[in-house]
Amino acid sequence: AIIWCWSTRGTAAHPAARASQASAGFSLTEAMIVVVLVLMIGGGFLVMLMSQQRASTMADNSVQLQQEARRALETITSDLREANPAAITCGAGAGGCGGANDTRLNFQVARSYAGGVVTWGGDATDNWFLHYAILPATASRPAQLVRYNDAAASTANIASCTPTPPASCRVLANNIDAGQVDFVWDAAAKAVTVTLATRMQSSALPGGQQSSGPVRSRIRLRNS
Repeated sequence: AIIWCWSTRGTAAHPAARASQASAGFSLTEAMIVVVLVLMIGGGFLVMLMSQQRASTMADNSVQLQQEARRALETITSDLREANPAAITCGAGAGGCGGANDTRLNFQVARSYAGGVVTWGGDATDNWFLHYAILPATASRPAQLVRYNDAAASTANIASCTPTPPASCRVLANNIDAGQVDFVWDAAAKAVTVTLATRMQSSALPGGQQSSGPVRSRIRLRNS
């Protein structure tokens, strides 16, 4: 008699088949998930680096703008200490100071002291009368604050300070924010309040520009 025996256990996989399954690697779906995760992490790092770089640029620009405005204020303060309180005007003519956004300041300076008497300079001689003015921005340069000490300081002469300033004219600050500049003369207190602000324009900055904010100084005249 023939006896048939059936095994209920599955047939063992061939060793070569097991090796093939082990070396199959990632599926397409798994590879795509890995790529997406790498891109997300890399993009996050890139955004963080760009944000830090922008913040650093803005901080550097802010310091530079503030320093430029303060240097200009120091020069104005030094000159105004010697100004004649009876001969301070704002604007292109002989108008009084205190209007909205006066962008021109004119004043006499002391020539000499003798016997307690001050001899004042006049606008007919160089360095005896000083003019501070804001030159509006043009297509080739930003707005500028200039110091003009030549005789007969007409508006046209002051405007000639750029692009090549003569010896009688000095550019004190570039990138002036003309909308935040003001000279206010307080005749009762014999003091001038000067407000300056600088602004930098660049496509790398948020909104395309950055302002230093107003820097203000109240200067009491020494010869008052």
